[in-house]
Amino acid sequence: MSHGQQAPTEHSARLRVRLLGAVHVEGDDGLQPLQGARKLALVALLSLRAPQVLSSSEIIHALWGGRPPESAHNTLQVHVSGVRKLLGRHVIQTSGAGYRLGAGVEVDVHDFEALAARGRTMLTRGDAGAASSALREALSFWAGPALHGLGSAAFADAESDRLETARLLALQHRIEADLQLGRDRDVLPELQGLVATHPLLEDLRALLMDALYQCGRQAEALRVFDAGRRLLREELGVDPSPRLKRAQHRVLAQPEAEGAVQREAGTRPRLWRPTPAPMPPNRTIGRDEDVAAVAHLLEGPRARLVSLVGPGGVGKTRLALEVAQVVQHRFRDGVAFIPAAQAERSQDVATVACQALGVSAGEDARSSLATALAGRDVLLVWDNFEHVLDAADLLSQLLAETLGARFLVTSRQALHLQAETRFPVLPLPTEVASGRAGAVELFIERARATDPRLRLTAEEISSVSVICARCDGLPLAVELAAAHAGSMTAAELADELALSDGLLSGAGRDYPDRQRSLRANIAWSVDLLPAAEVDFLARMTVFRGGFTLARAASVTGMDTATALAHIEKLNVCSLVQQQRSPGAPPRFLLLESVREYAARLLDAATTDEVSMRHALALRAFLDPPQHPARLPRLMHDYPHWLLERSNVRRAVRWARSAGEASLHADLVVGAFGLWFSNGPRGEVEEWLEHVLTTPGVPDGRRCDAYYDMARLRSRRSGTASAQEMLRAGLEIAEATRDRRRLMSCLCFSAVLRGWQKHHSQACVDLERARTIAHELGDVDCLVELYEAEGAVLYLAGDLDRAAVAYGAAVELASPLGLARQASFLNQYSESVMHTSPLRALEAAEEGYALALAVGERDDLASLLSSRGFARLLLGEHSLAVADLSASVGDDLAQGGLMDGLDTLPRLAAALVPGDPVRATAMLGAYEVAVEGATEGESAALVRREWLGGLADRLGERYEPSLESGRRLVHRLGPVEALRELCTPPGPAGDGP
Repeated sequence: MSHGQQAPTEHSARLRVRLLGAVHVEGDDGLQPLQGARKLALVALLSLRAPQVLSSSEIIHALWGGRPPESAHNTLQVHVSGVRKLLGRHVIQTSGAGYRLGAGVEVDVHDFEALAARGRTMLTRGDAGAASSALREALSFWAGPALHGLGSAAFADAESDRLETARLLALQHRIEADLQLGRDRDVLPELQGLVATHPLLEDLRALLMDALYQCGRQAEALRVFDAGRRLLREELGVDPSPRLKRAQHRVLAQPEAEGAVQREAGTRPRLWRPTPAPMPPNRTIGRDEDVAAVAHLLEGPRARLVSLVGPGGVGKTRLALEVAQVVQHRFRDGVAFIPAAQAERSQDVATVACQALGVSAGEDARSSLATALAGRDVLLVWDNFEHVLDAADLLSQLLAETLGARFLVTSRQALHLQAETRFPVLPLPTEVASGRAGAVELFIERARATDPRLRLTAEEISSVSVICARCDGLPLAVELAAAHAGSMTAAELADELALSDGLLSGAGRDYPDRQRSLRANIAWSVDLLPAAEVDFLARMTVFRGGFTLARAASVTGMDTATALAHIEKLNVCSLVQQQRSPGAPPRFLLLESVREYAARLLDAATTDEVSMRHALALRAFLDPPQHPARLPRLMHDYPHWLLERSNVRRAVRWARSAGEASLHADLVVGAFGLWFSNGPRGEVEEWLEHVLTTPGVPDGRRCDAYYDMARLRSRRSGTASAQEMLRAGLEIAEATRDRRRLMSCLCFSAVLRGWQKHHSQACVDLERARTIAHELGDVDCLVELYEAEGAVLYLAGDLDRAAVAYGAAVELASPLGLARQASFLNQYSESVMHTSPLRALEAAEEGYALALAVGERDDLASLLSSRGFARLLLGEHSLAVADLSASVGDDLAQGGLMDGLDTLPRLAAALVPGDPVRATAMLGAYEVAVEGATEGESAALVRREWLGGLADRLGERYEPSLESGRRLVHRLGPVEALRELCTPPGPAGDGP
């Protein structure tokens, strides 16, 4: 691309002065030729003071300070003349004896300050969504240290400090808004870095404490306060500010703080953590009118489902993300982003959606999704839906079953649903006859991202217009072409793209014209790569939901340095995108259009080889245990597991179809804990059944599969069915003399027998397990043993000894970071509930915060039941109702009817003071539902002292209310009856 200087002309072309980074001036045709620190300083000074008039003396003092040259006035006139010659006379205007910036010149500092002020105002008014958007836009103007490159200009240091302070304050306000929007996990790494850089800024430290607290990391939040207090005393000799002390008090008053939030917001405990719509990585060009139009549709009364329809690469996802940023503040529960392309089959869409919303898929992902959305005021962005069009009926079902949810869908094809409002997304214009075309502007901006010094002559802009026309105005094609602007002139690029029309000749003629042009453009970009990078790109198509550097190296057999070099090259060429998640290694994604094309480059043999490497890499990542286990060993591993679910599913399916029985079994057992906790459990049960019926599976893995099936059956079908599965596992462990597996099976067998009230047999199993555990001497064995002992003692009514056993499990698990400590805390809470409700509340609160912080779903409902019951016993009825309603709802969403029934009497008791009619209906529903359950399955009997006085309180209404609950179960079935009873009357509740 040419970088020769273009002769200046007198015209009214737009000029922009950039001060928030390296100081320079931009015009419509690129960087303007303004060389010399004094000329830059003069323009910068007038821009900062605009629209003020500065006298010559003021300018001289600002440029040279107290020691100006003798010829300062003449030198200033020379600099003014030079600037006018290069940029145009309109840039600096003479006014009396001074100068000012021309009225038509734009300055990024002014835009930044206006948007930052608007953001502060919105934050003060309580509109966190609008505040976050405005402040993000304000901060997007920054490209580096303020006023960089001004040299020794006297005013530069003070002004730079002022601007950097303003930037930090805007950043602080944006983080504060994001915290109010529930984005605590997203901002946590950013806050940690800011506090490390600015350790004495107490406002940032207070925000970090708030973020840690909202993530359930209370102990870390208090350590941040202590570190700040010591530093302030050592460095400044002062005590913490009132704001920092208030942050400390919020953390120390954990239950009261959350209760206050619940009372103020009127919501139940937050059991979902939606994946927010990602921020576009750079400025969106040419879509302002489309963004406004789609936002207007979504904010109107009728359009609940808007589909953005257009060819691949036209910018549907980009448009959806921009719309999401504009309208997010209109939705109380925010915006969630659902990458439908991660679903290999239409049946997977509901599961992927549950994953994106941070809710358990349970037994039935569709039902769980509907439950999660009940009462939510939320916008769901469904991206790349064309891959799963058969799942369109899911959207219809959800719209029918929810009132507050709205959908924004991107798809290459219309969904053909009655509720659908279609918005065609058209390519960007490429003609430059009337001003700068959108496609041309996009090309220039993306090209400058690789070389900020890039300037284009009129002839080169004409060539860019030809390039964009050959790309049919498709933004992705334009960006792919712009990525090569640093190595070719515009004319050369246009010629190369003309040749690319033949790349797909004879193949793919059934593709629409614009889709063919995009494929041709991708083919051209790929064809420019070395063979090794093409092969690397093709192999990366095996991943679903992105990949890490380590996984990419495993799949290709490369060392990480080589793999990283390939990824960086593909990223520069816009063929790979980088994505960051808090607390996890960077992940890399292929756009679907690129992935579809590159996958065709692999032959069948190479596809099998790559799929095998992919499955082996996932097996190594899952590290399937040599004994039964429900979850990853360490808590900090769990969020990383959640990001790999789509890849795990793909690996499991490939291993099964390829007949790799042993590998398939390893993957299923390794993934079981994740699916048991987050669902869908029906899917992992089907995988386990295949393991148990396939020849060639090692005995140890068959034993594990039986053990895992027993865990599933105990949740859904009862202990008798679970005992049958476990018995088969025990026989294998006995026959193979596998003592580690035998101990796990014996522990679980003892728990099942305890549920069946066979306490003597449970004690026999426990004694055998205890002997093996002490012989093996493994900490995991002892933790598992103590957990089983606690369960058996609890079920036998020996609560004091049960508390001792659970306490021992917590004590062993906590220092190691074992993932099951949240479960142990829940069990400990239950065992001390009647003797010390306050201790029970503290344990349940700690377990809930722990499980919520890492996204571990399995124990959340149980922990909420324990926390709610403790609050009930402490007299906090309204908070108890919120917790217990959420617990029952989440159990039902996960297919845990028995667990929901166990909590229902507690919820009824909590409702007695405020809603005795509904409490009585729950009692009637409970009695019928328990009668229909397997004998002995429900451990929680209705305690009459909790529900005492209902009959006297209701009088003649008591029996009709009781009967209404019974009829509801007969009419709807127990699950739907309980779900309806747990929904507060009046306006739709917030959902579990």
